[in-house]
Amino acid sequence: LLRQSAGLLTRTAAMSRHAAFFATDGADAAALLDGDAHRDGAGRLADAAGDLALAMEHALAREPLLAARLALSLDAALALKGEAAASRRSVLERARRTVGDGELRARLLLAEGRLDRAPSALLEEALALSRGTEHEAEILLAQAEEAAPSDPPLSRTLLERASALEAPIRVRGRILALMGELAWSLGLVHEASARLRAALAIHLELGDRRAVARTSAFLAHVDRIETGGGAARALLAQAEQAADELGDPVVAARVMLDLGQHLTRVGDQAGARAALDLAARTYDRLGLARDRAFLHLHVAETLVGRGEHDAALQEALAAWSALPEDVGRSTVHEAIGCIQMLRGELAEAERWIEEG
Repeated sequence: LLRQSAGLLTRTAAMSRHAAFFATDGADAAALLDGDAHRDGAGRLADAAGDLALAMEHALAREPLLAARLALSLDAALALKGEAAASRRSVLERARRTVGDGELRARLLLAEGRLDRAPSALLEEALALSRGTEHEAEILLAQAEEAAPSDPPLSRTLLERASALEAPIRVRGRILALMGELAWSLGLVHEASARLRAALAIHLELGDRRAVARTSAFLAHVDRIETGGGAARALLAQAEQAADELGDPVVAARVMLDLGQHLTRVGDQAGARAALDLAARTYDRLGLARDRAFLHLHVAETLVGRGEHDAALQEALAAWSALPEDVGRSTVHEAIGCIQMLRGELAEAERWIEEG
């Protein structure tokens, strides 16, 4: 019995050392993801994913703070593998329920709050725990990103609060980029261009591939209107390269979505449909409902360009059915109304546009 007890204690101690090692190693690897050493960090996380999961299981019942650190690194590894949001949410939620530490809990809440269809209360609690810390601006940015599609004025207010705080230059660059996106949504082309170009310069200097991919792709749309699109294809190529180097399937899908929109507008409907199909497969695999819903709308646009108005209507109706709550509904109503007009269904067109 004594030998068995000693053996159990030895195994437990070994597992604790294993967990402590991978908590530190995983955090160090995850810290490399937003810089020039991204590939190294991504490789280390991929290699360590199994050990991180095993270590977290050991730590959950024994060392909650260690489990929280492991969960954050494991979430980063799962994101790079393209795991569905439900799997990542389970990891983060289990760790969050055991930890009371303010900063670690806030980081878990922020990571979980950024997942598709996460309750807004997660980011609200994260913000309450982070007042006066270096994480406050990043949480306000996450809230602004969430609000942008349905409430641009609220998003802008949150960004103004974030920009007034001391924040890492990486976060400031992303704040500036979202301000540019909001300006674009309001038709302020020159303001959008200035903010996005300034943000892109910051992203490139820091080697922030996630932000480079998003901002370069978005700027391509602005450039097409501002200059006629002379730099649009180069910006999209830059976005594709950053996404490839990053290895995050969600980022790659977003770039394919932007590429599809651009090709639609320059008349390459076949190329647009191919890019949008790639994005659709990723969104379906990962269960990203809202992104998938809006993608239906972009497919509808390519079908309109090919004169396939009945098929375009089916895609637009699929977008309307799939969107959660009231997010973006007015845009979809307007699109359905325009398609009905092209089909000659004037009464239906008027009804959809008025309801929107």
